[in-house]
Amino acid sequence: MSTEDGGVAFQDGQSVDSDGPFIVVGANGFLGSEVCLHLRRRNRWAKIVAPLRSTSSTVNPRLEGVNVEWVSCGSVVDREVMQRCLDAASAQNHDNGVQRKHVAGIFYTAGLTIYSTHEEDIAAMHDANVRLPDMVLQFCTDFNLRTVFFSCSHVVGCQFRDQSDWIAHDDTERCHASIDAFPFLQQRRDVELHWHQEALKGRAPIVFLRPSLLLGPGDERVRSTYALLELISGMGPVALRYGGGISFVDVRDVASAALQCMFGNVRGGTLMNLNAANLPCEDFVELVEKTLRLSCTSWIPYRSTPRIPAVILRAAAHGITRMRAIFRLPYDERYSPTYIESKLRFYNVSCQRAKGVIRWDPRDLEETIQDTARHLVRLLQHNEAAAAPNGPTTTNHGEIRVVHRPSTTTSRGRSSIVGFGAATSIASSSWRKSRAAPKQSGGPDAGSHRMRLRRLLAAMTLIALVIAGVVMVSVGG
Repeated sequence: MSTEDGGVAFQDGQSVDSDGPFIVVGANGFLGSEVCLHLRRRNRWAKIVAPLRSTSSTVNPRLEGVNVEWVSCGSVVDREVMQRCLDAASAQNHDNGVQRKHVAGIFYTAGLTIYSTHEEDIAAMHDANVRLPDMVLQFCTDFNLRTVFFSCSHVVGCQFRDQSDWIAHDDTERCHASIDAFPFLQQRRDVELHWHQEALKGRAPIVFLRPSLLLGPGDERVRSTYALLELISGMGPVALRYGGGISFVDVRDVASAALQCMFGNVRGGTLMNLNAANLPCEDFVELVEKTLRLSCTSWIPYRSTPRIPAVILRAAAHGITRMRAIFRLPYDERYSPTYIESKLRFYNVSCQRAKGVIRWDPRDLEETIQDTARHLVRLLQHNEAAAAPNGPTTTNHGEIRVVHRPSTTTSRGRSSIVGFGAATSIASSSWRKSRAAPKQSGGPDAGSHRMRLRRLLAAMTLIALVIAGVVMVSVGG
């Protein structure tokens, strides 16, 4: 039966039991852990089961004491893993032995974003963004399990810089040319398209949610909240003065929307964008500065920074990436052509359907920025303590290998965030210490090494820009 929101009725037609059990795929991540916390707050007795790779490090510290039953596995793309999760979730202990209970639903929150076009990175993203969701959603279809599936609003709302006023709606055609440079978006677009068609035919009881960039507290790996860390670390002009935009939403609101879709009997096939704000980067910087009462760009006014032409940015990114490879420096996605390209885009989306179906009403933007900054400062403090001579040598926050987002700048004369005290004066070098490889005893002085590296990067950037300028002049001539 079709509905105005583009969905079809769930096949089982039964209400969801808040006691569960539930399976959360991707529970160890930013969004998945928030969904688990919301489930636990809704019902302290709800059974939550989640797959966890045996090759992973410890469990997300946010879930300590939350009572999530982890199912260890070698590969999450193996269908047997979902069967083991189903068996573990449905098993209920009673006085007269173990009884079986139908699994109430599945939340799919997994995904992998790498700003890279390297074959090994694309293969890793294919496993996480194509093989895994295909396997899980086919499993959900076979067993008729209600599923809330998280995609990404960028699959419809990724536009070029000259289309900054364009807004994508829930039923807008998915992007094609504008995401050619982003393999992870192409993968997520194709998976969403296939399974949305299956759901509309009544074959799969799946609700699709498309959140924009996730902010809020709890991003232990600093992948989604990196844009805000750039500003707090004093990298605003370098990182954001590309002329693009940013759309974001609070992870807590997204998790709440997921539970509404599960328990509110939202119809299968319904697809909704979830977003709180569409802002040009200039406005985002001003929002952060106003909310946190600090100058993200104290050494140069942000709006006084000239907008760098896109052709120069692209040429510089290719030149820097090539020179880093020649000098055998670690790959840094902040200088990759794919990452630079992402900064030239606008991601404007509307949430009309969510407002009507689940009464979507995201929290105040300043609250999101404030809480995200507090969490980042706590991580900085924790990692500063971990890097101290008498401190621990490993931390929970450094357990995940982060190859693509090392910080290589320090704060220069930044103001302190009111209410955060001296914590915000921690230079981003402390963040780098905790995420870098362990230092060998007797090695060179870390400070001088960082200074040499910064000078080398600055020289490489200048050379790349000069080369790009020469190319532009030659082409123009």
